[in-house]
Amino acid sequence: MANVASFLILLLFLYGRSLRFTNLRWHIRLMLIAFAADMVLIAGLVFGRQALGKVSMEMSFALKIHVPIAIFTVVLYFAAIWCGY
Repeated sequence: MANVASFLILLLFLYGRSLRFTNLRWHIRLMLIAFAADMVLIAGLVFGRQALGKVSMEMSFALKIHVPIAIFTVVLYFAAIWCGY
């Protein structure tokens, strides 16, 4: 289920980005919705699956790369919102 939600959020991101120069109001709304939806998905994974409790040195190499990138992405969401306004 999380994979489908993540894919739909990605499509929303891409569509919102495509509206940047043609319809700025919809671009802003869709991007904020996409950011919020992704944050809700992250919160669901953290609290529903106890994802933070599974972070350890015994993780696979792919997860050791994925976790810092995911955290950096969330930080960049706030930077994008700040710079957008």
